[in-house]
Amino acid sequence: EATAARYGCTAQRGWLLGTPAPTLADLATWSLWATMARCLPLLAPPIEEHAPTVIALCRRLEQSNAGLATLARRDAERYGELYCGGMIEKSIRQVLAAGRDGRQ
Repeated sequence: EATAARYGCTAQRGWLLGTPAPTLADLATWSLWATMARCLPLLAPPIEEHAPTVIALCRRLEQSNAGLATLARRDAERYGELYCGGMIEKSIRQVLAAGRDGRQ
């Protein structure tokens, strides 16, 4: 959020580093945050709350790039909500299920 704001990116327009077109920085941002929001639905509300500009940037990038939209759709069909698998994913999901107060 701070980097986006520093370079003039808002929820409605702009890119992470203030460039006229998306760059690798925007793609990396999308790859992390859009994937987390899609695959870890319990994490989506805090992302929306604490990083609204970043998640809006992710949506704009995906909507403006047919390749990314296809990739996201195909991954959702193929993998569902699988994020990274194994014990790491199990641990992430346990933490998310515990909620903000740490109780399940």
